[in-house]
Amino acid sequence: MSFEDSQPMNMKAQPSEGVFITTEQAKAVNVLLAAAQVAQKAGAFSLSDANAVFEATQTFRIEKPEEVQEEAVQEAAS
Repeated sequence: MSFEDSQPMNMKAQPSEGVFITTEQAKAVNVLLAAAQVAQKAGAFSLSDANAVFEATQTFRIEKPEEVQEEAVQEAAS
């Protein structure tokens, strides 16, 4: 199975009204995201599939202003 046929996800998660999930569903999504990241680090995906998994997991990330600043500092130090 390849992720190449999936729809592109170019947006990060945005708070919105009218979208509700249970605590159990939120925990399940977090587990699935962590599993995808572990599998990706272990080389379970082809290069193009790894990119698709990375982009998909990033759509769920909501950055706080201090996280953005910390990442910029870390990137500058590299």
